[in-house]
Amino acid sequence: MMKLRQFLRSFRRAKSGAAALEFALVVPILLTLLFATIQFGSVVFVQNNMVNAAREGARRIAAADVSTTEATAMMQNMLSSWNLPFTYNIAMPNPANPSDRDVVVTVTVPAAAARVVSYPPGLFGSGNVVAQVTMRQEDTVVAGGGQPPAGGGDD
Repeated sequence: MMKLRQFLRSFRRAKSGAAALEFALVVPILLTLLFATIQFGSVVFVQNNMVNAAREGARRIAAADVSTTEATAMMQNMLSSWNLPFTYNIAMPNPANPSDRDVVVTVTVPAAAARVVSYPPGLFGSGNVVAQVTMRQEDTVVAGGGQPPAGGGDD
C-alpha cells in the first residue's frame, strides 16, 4: 500500500511527459482546423469559377451572341480544368409572356465531388454546390447598330 502511494506521488510531480501529452491533445484539433480551411477554400474557389462561367454564358445568351448549345459548350470549356461532373441548366424566357425576358443559367456540382480532402468527414454533407445567374435579354438591335428611330422609322 505504501509503495502505491509513493508511486502516485511521484507520478503527480513528474512533468517529463507533459509536453508530449499536450502536443498529442492539440494536434488533432489543429489538423482538423487546417483541413477544414483547405476544404472550405477549395469549395468556395470552385463555386466562384462556376459563377463566372454561368455569368458569361447568361451574358452571351442575353446578348444573343450564342445559342444555348454554344453557351453550354463555352461553360464546359471554362470549367474543363476542374474535371468535375458539372450539370448545366439554361432556362430561356417564355415567348408568350412579353414581360418575361430573363435568362437563368444554373451550374451544379455535387459537394462531395468538389472536395479536395475528405477530412473532416461530412463537412459539406451530401448536397450540391450551385451557381445561378439571371440576366435580362437585351432589346432588339437594328441592323448596323444603334437604337431604332423614335418615330417608327418613317424618315
